Amino acid sequence: MEINFFRYPLVFLMIVFALPSISQTNNLSKTRSAFLLGMFNDYLGKQFVPNHPTESQFVTSFYASESSVTTVFLDSLKLFSGGDSSKIVLKKEGVENPILKIYSEKYSKYFNTYYNFKKSEGFGYFDDRDSINRGDFEIYIGKLNSKKIKGNNEKLSYLAGSFLRNGKMNNDGAYKFQFGNSISKYKIVRKFLMDTKSRILFKKVKKDRIPVISVIEFVPSKALKQVLERLPPCP
Repeated sequence: MEINFFRYPLVFLMIVFALPSISQTNNLSKTRSAFLLGMFNDYLGKQFVPNHPTESQFVTSFYASESSVTTVFLDSLKLFSGGDSSKIVLKKEGVENPILKIYSEKYSKYFNTYYNFKKSEGFGYFDDRDSINRGDFEIYIGKLNSKKIKGNNEKLSYLAGSFLRNGKMNNDGAYKFQFGNSISKYKIVRKFLMDTKSRILFKKVKKDRIPVISVIEFVPSKALKQVLERLPPCP
């Protein structure tokens, strides 16, 4: 599938300009990583199939309704890779509600270092499409390790990426995050909001429905508001 990069080429750079000064290249790289991680699909955690030749290279996925966020993610990933998109593969699955899956041997290994994985005892991955690799494979479920995202700029960038995918501004001007079946991401966002001095107005985990819905309404700190104001509208 052809990758149409740079519809939103300057989003991450605009965010960087809104952050406090970043003096080291290594810090900039970590800030970029945090921004991308904030946009990851965390529905039921991050799946990892280590013994499958293709699925072991899975990075993340986006739904058809998230086309704008997908473009920002791919643009930012290309910027992260120095402009080299040759090792990034896109696959679309499904017809009525298609999902775009992103694969890369290099970036799957890199971003997986941010997660703690645990073998799933409840289900596995069955491949019935590949005649060579047909069969059952073990699945590991990952939860983001919040300790890997340390600095204030990294946390602000993670919140920005997450807001692009999971956030919106209400009609009354309040900011809101909403997650489906993603308690781990809800907890990390809540923690990073408090760490960066934002004020939480309301939070609730609605366990009486499927999927489980987690909601946070908040007033962003001055630093976070400056970052969020740089984001493009992503319906």
